[in-house]
Amino acid sequence: MHALPQRQHRRPPPSSPPCRLVFVGSMATSNKLHLLTGGIGLGMRQLSKYSKLYANKPTYVQPFTLAAVASPRAMYPDYHKVYKESQNYDEIHLHTLSGSCHFVVNLVEQYPDLKAKISSAVFDSPCHIQGIPAALKHLKGVPEGITRPLISTVFRGAITTSDTFVREALLPGVPTGVIYSDRDKVAPVTMIEQMLESWAEGDAPASVLRMKTNSEHLLTMRDQPEDYEKFVESVMAMAKKPAPKTVDEAEGVAIPLVA
Repeated sequence: MHALPQRQHRRPPPSSPPCRLVFVGSMATSNKLHLLTGGIGLGMRQLSKYSKLYANKPTYVQPFTLAAVASPRAMYPDYHKVYKESQNYDEIHLHTLSGSCHFVVNLVEQYPDLKAKISSAVFDSPCHIQGIPAALKHLKGVPEGITRPLISTVFRGAITTSDTFVREALLPGVPTGVIYSDRDKVAPVTMIEQMLESWAEGDAPASVLRMKTNSEHLLTMRDQPEDYEKFVESVMAMAKKPAPKTVDEAEGVAIPLVA
């Protein structure tokens, strides 16, 4: 008897990146999209906790990965996916976590017409790409001597976007909230405050509210959930009012800061 030929099993296609979800509840007719971009290492499970701040509102959740940092902007498809979804709305609220400000910079540079739609923005622990070595050492124990040379070569483009974000206001005149902490080793308080000063000194300073806490990187919502939610609501409410023109004028407008 001849042996039957063995069936060849095809390998399953490689798994795709975490899906981006659009949460649409009872307010599906809302013309505002809430765009939540996550920090490196945050999966959909962690990001869904932030999306609950916008319950029953159209919310697009965009994970942020090392592939987004390393890929040339034109070759990374998620920018177009976000842009395509945004065309269904007249207004956008940004909620950006940690280093995903790199994603947002690239997004608005690739699709500049989006800027006109952004009515408010919250940046939670925004960090320069050079904060990744500290993050990996803190989270995974990876020596910074390994990661810093890698960033200088593989992630050179992200250094440019980080410099741009820190040097000048990405969204001039748009009500913006910045959440930062004295205990953050990834996004040091000195870097954040220098960034805010640079924004205020630009030709078109942004309107900024500050929430300064004692939490570690990206843990303010866990530690102070009610204050965090109130702060986000305060920033969004400013989109409906004449916004302060400078950081100094915005002082005292935000909810009380927690020492």
